[in-house]
Amino acid sequence: MTVPAHLRAPNKEDASRAPIARLRGGAAARRTRWWPMAALMLSLAWAGGSAASRGPFHANTFGGDIELDRAPEGASVTTFGGNIHLRSAARRVRATTFGGDVRLDAVEGSVHVTSFGGDVRVALVRAPAEGNRDVTLRTFGGDVSLAIPAGFSAAIDVELACGRYGEGSHRIESDFPLEQTIGPWRRSFFLLGSSRRTIHAWGRLGRGDIPIHIRAYGGNVTLTRETGARAAR
Repeated sequence: MTVPAHLRAPNKEDASRAPIARLRGGAAARRTRWWPMAALMLSLAWAGGSAASRGPFHANTFGGDIELDRAPEGASVTTFGGNIHLRSAARRVRATTFGGDVRLDAVEGSVHVTSFGGDVRVALVRAPAEGNRDVTLRTFGGDVSLAIPAGFSAAIDVELACGRYGEGSHRIESDFPLEQTIGPWRRSFFLLGSSRRTIHAWGRLGRGDIPIHIRAYGGNVTLTRETGARAAR
């Protein structure tokens, strides 16, 4: 069977066109019937074209990790049972994982992250032209850590829902001044009738140009001030 040219493994002359991405899966993942499909879906995510013309990176996997060195045109990635790690991205990033962690080391554009049962760790960097940019981070059962560069202009809104189990261990910590309130205990149908309450924190950095929304169910939320070369990158 002839393999289409756009799906062939790149030769030395085409090395610069190869996707800078890897999919990893443990032995358990490879034993499932989804593993061949997962590898295929990632291999088709960025076929052919130069980095400037190929557009946003897209990948969907079943049971494997996704690692991406850079996504200058943005990325949309989803994994069922794995971790996501992007080292550098611009434009718009959407990352969803069911049972894994999400780590974005340096993002110049908008960010939308959802994790079911894992931690979320994101570092923002100042873009040459901020433009229309927004940040939304959600986790169900994990911690959220967001690094914000000094001089960043943003409106921060954080909600942390916590139950009576582990009362006092869930908190919002910030290097930036935030107003904070703790709501009353309420019964939640979502949590099978158990009680929970919401810790709400908000504040404005500079003019408040970029909205930052964080929603966490359980876990902790940490906002840190990023300094140094990476923050001004």
